[in-house]
Amino acid sequence: MRILAGPLLIFGALFVLVGCASSPLERRANARDWPGLEHAIAQAEAEGKWSSSDARDLAHEILAADLKEPAKAQANGWVAELQQCSSDLLSELKSRSKVNDEVGAASMRILEEIDQVSFAPLVEKYAGSDDPRWRAVGLRAAVESSDTSRLLRGFVDGDVGVRRAALGAARMSAGSIDIAALLNAANHDPDALNRSLAARVETARGGERAVLFLRDYWASVTPAERVAFVEAWAEPAALGAGGERELVWVIETQHGMAQISAAAVLQRHSQTARGVLLSAVRDGALEEQRLAAQLISLEQSDVVPTLKQVAESGADPGVRVVIWHRLATVAAEKKAAIAALRVLAQGQGREAQGARYALAAAGDPSVIPVLQTELTAQDPSTRLQSAFSLLALGQAPKAAHLLADRSTEVRRKVACMLLAPAHESR
Repeated sequence: MRILAGPLLIFGALFVLVGCASSPLERRANARDWPGLEHAIAQAEAEGKWSSSDARDLAHEILAADLKEPAKAQANGWVAELQQCSSDLLSELKSRSKVNDEVGAASMRILEEIDQVSFAPLVEKYAGSDDPRWRAVGLRAAVESSDTSRLLRGFVDGDVGVRRAALGAARMSAGSIDIAALLNAANHDPDALNRSLAARVETARGGERAVLFLRDYWASVTPAERVAFVEAWAEPAALGAGGERELVWVIETQHGMAQISAAAVLQRHSQTARGVLLSAVRDGALEEQRLAAQLISLEQSDVVPTLKQVAESGADPGVRVVIWHRLATVAAEKKAAIAALRVLAQGQGREAQGARYALAAAGDPSVIPVLQTELTAQDPSTRLQSAFSLLALGQAPKAAHLLADRSTEVRRKVACMLLAPAHESR
């Protein structure tokens, strides 16, 4: 035994050293040495050792390390964004959700949304918490009929996140929810997103009474809130309970974004609705033209010719980008659409950037060089858009250079994009 002890100890030590070794990329990421990481990525790429799989591994390493850090100001915002890539971070989210801080609460909220945690214990433990972040956790889990009174209190909680969590739970609740309470939230919650959510929950649960409640308040709400009412009437449970009738009323008597949104819902079986969308594409205000061009179905024979006519008649560049982006999905129009988008893609403005994304979405590799150049742009949103476009083209290793970006927000968003299911096979 004495003879073997030395070699075994040495072997064990070597095993530990090898097992704990990490790549130069991981070491740079864990040290938060972003210039060094960018250099390491470039070196790995030059040596042919930088693949989509390597990029995903590094993205996971960066986000996992970020989740382990102590909570900082505004932590809830960035953690919530991880829901789209949560399947790759389940272990880290579950571990972090056990820590009693803002990041822990935000991690638990993600686990609730993707159904990776038992609800009943969360209600019991957190619904009455003095900390609004954890109170939101408890109320989002309050979906049993016995939790109804808690939800009603949650609708008027002093914290916007708690109210939103309660409204989210109300949509799934097995109990009977007071439609008047939802209507009150839909019309008086200080937060616009909460008002929209409350309206949709109301009509999804309340039938014709809820539909009529919203109609009664139509004249007193803003144009943006009217769009939310349209979305509420378009809920499957509401359409057959008077929602379709109200959408027809909007199409026939109203104007602007609400009318276009209502027409988009009914266009497949309403010539009037389709006419509203075609008219908006031709003659609407700029935002109306863009929305109608985005929402109009291409199935009817008169739609594609109308879109082409508008795009070729000197319309606003932003409108033309939207139209050619849509037409690039039509086999007979794809070649012309790509040619038009290539012209629009020249330059540095927002429309040119939108055209480059449209070309990427259409699978046109001609934009790759300029997208790579934009990865070093001064504007963070330009860098992000370029990464997203490169991902659309299956160029994950190139987009992944932004894992070493100087902006924390850019690094995290790109990392999550790389891990999102839509890019797993790229």
